[in-house]
Amino acid sequence: MTTEPLGIIHLGGDSYDDPQLGKVLGSKFGNDITYATHSFLSDEAGDQIGEFLQAYQDEYNNEPDTALVTTGYDTVMVLAQAMEEAGSTDGAEVAKAMESMSFDLLTGKLDWGTAAEDHVPNKEAAMASLSEGETRFEGWLMPSWTPEK
Repeated sequence: MTTEPLGIIHLGGDSYDDPQLGKVLGSKFGNDITYATHSFLSDEAGDQIGEFLQAYQDEYNNEPDTALVTTGYDTVMVLAQAMEEAGSTDGAEVAKAMESMSFDLLTGKLDWGTAAEDHVPNKEAAMASLSEGETRFEGWLMPSWTPEK
Protein backbone atom coordinates (compact mmCIF):
# COMPACT_ATOMS: atom_id res chain seq x y z
CA MET A 1 0.00 0.00 0.00
CA THR A 2 1.34 3.42 -0.95
CA THR A 3 1.32 6.41 1.35
CA GLU A 4 1.59 8.86 -1.55
CA PRO A 5 -1.42 11.05 -2.44
CA LEU A 6 -3.47 9.49 -5.21
CA GLY A 7 -3.87 12.64 -7.32
CA ILE A 8 -7.63 12.56 -6.94
CA ILE A 9 -9.61 15.75 -6.39
CA HIS A 10 -11.89 15.38 -3.39
CA LEU A 11 -15.13 17.34 -3.24
CA GLY A 12 -17.09 17.82 -0.05
CA GLY A 13 -19.72 19.75 1.79
CA ASP A 14 -19.87 21.84 4.93
CA SER A 15 -18.71 18.98 7.15
CA TYR A 16 -15.21 19.64 5.74
CA ASP A 17 -15.35 23.15 7.20
CA ASP A 18 -13.38 22.40 10.35
CA PRO A 19 -10.23 24.33 11.28
CA GLN A 20 -8.63 21.04 12.33
CA LEU A 21 -8.99 19.35 8.91
CA GLY A 22 -5.91 20.95 7.35
CA LYS A 23 -3.90 20.42 10.53
CA VAL A 24 -4.83 16.74 10.72
CA LEU A 25 -4.19 16.06 7.02
CA GLY A 26 -1.04 18.18 6.94
CA SER A 27 0.83 19.32 3.86
CA LYS A 28 1.18 15.79 2.47
CA PHE A 29 -2.50 14.79 2.42
CA GLY A 30 -4.24 18.16 2.68
CA ASN A 31 -4.29 18.76 -1.09
CA ASP A 32 -6.78 18.76 -3.94
CA ILE A 33 -9.73 19.12 -1.57
CA THR A 34 -12.50 21.54 -2.48
CA TYR A 35 -15.70 22.03 -0.53
CA ALA A 36 -18.83 24.15 -0.36
CA THR A 37 -19.74 25.67 2.97
CA HIS A 38 -22.02 28.26 4.52
CA SER A 39 -19.51 31.09 4.76
CA PHE A 40 -15.81 31.78 5.04
CA LEU A 41 -14.53 33.54 8.12
CA SER A 42 -12.09 35.94 6.49
CA ASP A 43 -12.12 39.42 4.96
CA GLU A 44 -11.51 37.65 1.65
CA ALA A 45 -15.18 36.66 1.69
CA GLY A 46 -16.33 40.29 1.93
CA ASP A 47 -16.33 43.37 4.12
CA GLN A 48 -19.38 42.16 6.04
CA ILE A 49 -17.41 39.17 7.32
CA GLY A 50 -14.68 41.36 8.79
CA GLU A 51 -17.27 43.52 10.55
CA PHE A 52 -19.05 40.42 11.87
CA LEU A 53 -15.79 38.89 13.13
CA GLN A 54 -14.89 42.09 14.98
CA ALA A 55 -18.36 42.28 16.58
CA TYR A 56 -18.15 38.61 17.54
CA GLN A 57 -14.69 39.13 19.08
CA ASP A 58 -15.92 42.19 20.99
CA GLU A 59 -18.94 40.31 22.35
CA TYR A 60 -17.40 36.93 23.18
CA ASN A 61 -13.68 37.78 23.51
CA ASN A 62 -12.97 34.87 21.18
CA GLU A 63 -13.09 34.00 17.49
CA PRO A 64 -15.88 31.77 16.18
CA ASP A 65 -14.78 28.16 15.88
CA THR A 66 -17.01 27.44 12.89
CA ALA A 67 -18.64 29.30 10.01
CA LEU A 68 -21.99 27.91 11.18
CA VAL A 69 -22.35 30.93 13.50
CA THR A 70 -23.13 32.95 10.38
CA THR A 71 -26.30 30.98 9.65
CA GLY A 72 -27.96 32.05 12.91
CA TYR A 73 -26.93 35.66 12.40
CA ASP A 74 -28.26 35.64 8.85
CA THR A 75 -31.58 34.12 9.93
CA VAL A 76 -32.14 37.03 12.28
CA MET A 77 -31.05 39.55 9.63
CA VAL A 78 -33.38 38.11 6.97
CA LEU A 79 -36.34 38.28 9.34
CA ALA A 80 -35.46 41.80 10.53
CA GLN A 81 -35.10 43.11 6.97
CA ALA A 82 -38.30 41.40 5.83
CA MET A 83 -40.27 42.75 8.82
CA GLU A 84 -38.97 46.22 8.06
CA GLU A 85 -39.93 45.87 4.39
CA ALA A 86 -43.39 44.52 5.30
CA GLY A 87 -43.91 47.14 8.00
CA SER A 88 -45.30 44.30 10.08
CA THR A 89 -44.45 41.19 12.07
CA ASP A 90 -47.43 39.28 10.61
CA GLY A 91 -46.06 36.00 9.22
CA ALA A 92 -47.93 36.15 5.90
CA GLU A 93 -46.88 39.74 5.27
CA VAL A 94 -43.27 39.02 6.19
CA ALA A 95 -43.24 35.97 3.89
CA LYS A 96 -44.67 38.04 1.03
CA ALA A 97 -41.98 40.69 1.57
CA MET A 98 -39.29 38.01 1.52
CA GLU A 99 -40.48 36.86 -1.92
CA SER A 100 -39.70 40.24 -3.43
CA MET A 101 -36.39 40.85 -1.67
CA SER A 102 -32.80 39.90 -2.32
CA PHE A 103 -30.43 39.51 0.60
CA ASP A 104 -26.67 40.06 0.75
CA LEU A 105 -25.72 37.94 3.74
CA LEU A 106 -22.67 36.56 5.53
CA THR A 107 -23.63 33.26 3.92
CA GLY A 108 -23.91 34.72 0.40
CA LYS A 109 -26.55 36.25 -1.81
CA LEU A 110 -30.08 34.86 -1.45
CA ASP A 111 -33.49 35.25 -2.99
CA TRP A 112 -36.56 33.02 -3.00
CA GLY A 113 -39.15 32.03 -5.53
CA THR A 114 -42.80 32.85 -4.92
CA ALA A 115 -45.22 30.69 -2.95
CA ALA A 116 -46.44 29.20 -6.25
CA GLU A 117 -42.80 28.21 -6.87
CA ASP A 118 -42.59 26.61 -3.39
CA HIS A 119 -40.21 29.37 -2.23
CA VAL A 120 -37.27 27.58 -3.84
CA PRO A 121 -34.12 29.42 -2.71
CA ASN A 122 -31.50 30.73 -5.08
CA LYS A 123 -28.44 30.85 -2.81
CA GLU A 124 -24.71 31.32 -3.12
CA ALA A 125 -22.25 28.98 -1.43
CA ALA A 126 -18.77 29.77 -0.19
CA MET A 127 -16.18 27.61 -1.92
CA ALA A 128 -12.98 26.72 -0.10
CA SER A 129 -10.05 24.42 -0.76
CA LEU A 130 -7.12 22.81 0.98
CA SER A 131 -3.66 23.04 -0.49
CA GLU A 132 -0.68 21.71 1.47
CA GLY A 133 -2.89 21.61 4.54
CA GLU A 134 -3.81 25.31 4.29
CA THR A 135 -7.42 26.43 3.81
CA ARG A 136 -8.03 28.95 1.05
CA PHE A 137 -11.18 30.89 0.05
CA GLU A 138 -11.96 30.26 -3.62
CA GLY A 139 -14.97 32.54 -3.97
CA TRP A 140 -18.75 32.59 -3.97
CA LEU A 141 -20.61 30.21 -6.28
CA MET A 142 -24.19 30.84 -7.38
CA PRO A 143 -25.78 27.73 -8.91
CA SER A 144 -26.84 28.20 -12.51
CA TRP A 145 -30.01 26.14 -11.92
CA THR A 146 -32.15 24.77 -9.15
CA PRO A 147 -33.85 21.36 -9.18
CA GLU A 148 -37.44 21.11 -10.36
CA LYS A 149 -39.96 20.89 -7.51
